[in-house]
Amino acid sequence: MNFTMQKAATDSYIDYDFTSLISVEENKGYCDFLEKYILDGGYDKDPDHWPKYQTDTTRFFDYKELTNLKMSFLYSAFAFLGGPVNMVDLKSWALMSKPDMFRTLNGGWHHHDQYQEYGCISVLSGIYYARVNDHREGTRFREFVIDPSERHWYIYPGTLEHTTNKVVGPEWRMLFVADLLYK
Repeated sequence: MNFTMQKAATDSYIDYDFTSLISVEENKGYCDFLEKYILDGGYDKDPDHWPKYQTDTTRFFDYKELTNLKMSFLYSAFAFLGGPVNMVDLKSWALMSKPDMFRTLNGGWHHHDQYQEYGCISVLSGIYYARVNDHREGTRFREFVIDPSERHWYIYPGTLEHTTNKVVGPEWRMLFVADLLYK
């Protein structure tokens, strides 16, 4: 296969542009799959769980409908790391949000470096923006904010603390998230 993937780097994350590989139609299919999954009740019903419409599994990429999205994450992660690594596990989930659902616990700040049960490992995280609106609310880190674009993976070390910016527009914002656990 022959393609070009645009890459923009900062000190803390790399933006991998998959617009030449993931079509608008395929991306819409990811959004439709997520929306159906959530509307069919596939989210944590605990009223204290936040975000409200986050998938109830950390194995979301195990669904065959998301195979290409999973592979695009792994490609981006290995490119970020400079090549293949000894993969211990892959965690994945997705979420939908809009303005009337915004709330944070403890300011919403968190990191993805909580996998102690695996022993001494490293975590590389990624966010795929499947749907953003005109206001382009990105993920906020302590030192920077991602200005998101649809069909892009934003890859960063899982130790970086981040939170969600409030969604301003009326449309759903849809994100797919993954953690690569490796030694």
